Amino acid sequence: MGNFRQPYPKGSILVHDDEQGHKKLVNNLSLTSKVHPAKELKGIADESNPLNPVNRIHMLLQEFLHSHNSFSRDEINGYLNLFSFIINPPHDYLEKVEELVNLAFQKRKLLRYREQFGLNKRDGN
Repeated sequence: MGNFRQPYPKGSILVHDDEQGHKKLVNNLSLTSKVHPAKELKGIADESNPLNPVNRIHMLLQEFLHSHNSFSRDEINGYLNLFSFIINPPHDYLEKVEELVNLAFQKRKLLRYREQFGLNKRDGN
């Protein structure tokens, strides 16, 4: 998984269906694994399925990405960050707007005119 920073607190748990790729993810990110084999979940009603919360988030993420189908795959992290911001607390819209405004002011970035339009001093532009 290369140069991947661990964004999860120590002791985080990956709840999964024992798919082969999940084991590598658990090992590489030093996660705790909680397995619910897919074979055992076939035919179980959603309300009884321990992976239902995971499946619901997966469905919401699919809908979110499909509704933004013209996004650039190079920008996938930004879309995933936006999705995470949208679905996580606070759930009160006014609190979320306040948090967004605070984040915007904390993440100040200076963009110079010359950088934006590709001008350099030697061009005389």
